[in-house]
Amino acid sequence: MRRGLIITLGVVGALLALVAGGAVLLSSPEGARRAGEMLMSQALHRPVRFASLQAHLLSPTPTFHAEGVVVTSPSRITPADLLHARTLDAEFDWSGLLAGKMRFRRLALGQPELHLVRLGPGVNNYTFGPGGAGSALRSVTSLSAAGGRLIYEDPQRHLLLTGAFAHSGQGGSRALNLQGGGVANGQPFVATAAGAPLNGRSPTDPYAFSAHMVDGETDLVFSGVTQKPFDFRGFDLKVQGRGPNLADLHYLLGVDPVNSPPFSVTAHATKSNHLTRFTEVVGRIGDSDLAGDITADDRGPRRRISATLRARTIHTGDVAALLTHAPDHAATRRRAGHAGGSPDKPFDLKGLRAKDLDLDIEAQSVAGGPLPISGLKTHIQLTEGRLAFAPLDLQVGGGQARATLVLDARGPVPRGFLTVGLSQARLAAVRPDLTRTLDGRIAAHLSVSGAGASPAALLADLSGRTAIVVTDGHLARGPADALGGNLFKSLIAATAGAHADVRLQCAGGTATIAHGLASLDEVRLFTDVGETDAGGTVDFGRSSVSIRLTPRPRPGDLAQTPAPISITGPLAKPKVSADMVAAAKRQGVGGVIKLAMSPVTSLIPGRTQDFAADCARMAASVK
Repeated sequence: MRRGLIITLGVVGALLALVAGGAVLLSSPEGARRAGEMLMSQALHRPVRFASLQAHLLSPTPTFHAEGVVVTSPSRITPADLLHARTLDAEFDWSGLLAGKMRFRRLALGQPELHLVRLGPGVNNYTFGPGGAGSALRSVTSLSAAGGRLIYEDPQRHLLLTGAFAHSGQGGSRALNLQGGGVANGQPFVATAAGAPLNGRSPTDPYAFSAHMVDGETDLVFSGVTQKPFDFRGFDLKVQGRGPNLADLHYLLGVDPVNSPPFSVTAHATKSNHLTRFTEVVGRIGDSDLAGDITADDRGPRRRISATLRARTIHTGDVAALLTHAPDHAATRRRAGHAGGSPDKPFDLKGLRAKDLDLDIEAQSVAGGPLPISGLKTHIQLTEGRLAFAPLDLQVGGGQARATLVLDARGPVPRGFLTVGLSQARLAAVRPDLTRTLDGRIAAHLSVSGAGASPAALLADLSGRTAIVVTDGHLARGPADALGGNLFKSLIAATAGAHADVRLQCAGGTATIAHGLASLDEVRLFTDVGETDAGGTVDFGRSSVSIRLTPRPRPGDLAQTPAPISITGPLAKPKVSADMVAAAKRQGVGGVIKLAMSPVTSLIPGRTQDFAADCARMAASVK
């Protein structure tokens, strides 16, 4: 017992000696300054300097007042100091000081200037060592900062933010306030933010904050928590945004640049380690609506983006805009992105190889295209530069279409592959404007491939085969008579505005495609009043057509005066004409007599022909 008493008295004596020595040391202005710098540097794991320090230790709650406060930055990050403050007033307790540490209760900064620098993920001047600033502030019950100035630099994102900040010693959900603006990629923006107290929290606790950023016409609002204050390597946020172009988010937030028409979207965004997820995504891009989930994985050599997206309506113009290269920041913050670019512009090989995609997309309808499309469903994969839509299912004209589209950009020259199958579609549903002229049930098959450095070059190199057949249909009386070889009947029908139909037994055939030029092989049309052969070419490289329709007269039919019909010109607007001179030259004097007699012979009813065998062979060609 005596021995224990002696040890206890020895410890008490040592503590009293330490306190006395510390009191003597801190009673000297220079000694107080050096001691304060040492203890603060230990707490923050980096050098801290004071121009002067006055300590008041003979009190149950010792305090000090420092002026000219400087907290340095790691030299490998930036030569700029992290913090300058005109004054620092602190209150601490003796227990921490006796252990060689400063355990603060109250901190008040006067006119602090905070300079934050980020060079990349996890590389910055504001992440401290073990425990760090968060540990030093954990015991602080009151932290105040008045008249603060903030500078935030991010050279990687070409971002500079400056503004005023303050921290309330009263705490609350908006203890930290920031108001300022900056420059992103040479363009000014305005930002405000509010956050929970920086003090009185464990370094491992999430940090609650909200922010509002306005860049030109782009408006973004965030609210939620981050992994640590000013550290976005981990977060859980609600995001709301609207603006003229999604590509503006690349310049502001570093996400992938995607050109788009005006957008409005909300989402729940989370990030943990290398995974970033956007769930509960709801919004509009142009005339298209959007809902679903998106995940970005940065663990591999290339970013991998996977998504499941649903839409009521997708507009083809919006899709074309998304596939167009994004303009610069000055444009994206003010103007909508639209489809553009020449088909002669080379494929973006670097962009195709930069990331991997795995997307499931469904849409109830597709608007803005030349065909009425519904029930779209596709799986899109981009792997190491190979882009595939496999399969691409959709409904066209009441029928079902399935396609596989591949663009392989792994080699020096991209190669493309396309297969399409269509069944049970109605022509009148595909082209409602043709309802009074032509209708029938369509089946088709297309298989082509090619190579080219640009879309135009690839299109000009396409080679393969296609087949199409139309059955169970009708053709208006005027065109049917013209294709059947009775020009006078056709003229009467057109003049009288007759709406009677002729049964279309079948039409179609096959075509061989070589280097962008489709040559019609056995293409024929069969109706109750006659048959027609078709020949010629469709040039996809030049977007032109040159087709000749030749009626085949029925043997012994005096009413038929066949004349070739030409379809020539651009694919978008070809010219249709009947070659009467060629018909007269081919048939000689007999042809001229038949043409002269056609007003009489056209009154003689013709015999209906049966082409069932020909139609069966034609239908088999598309299977």
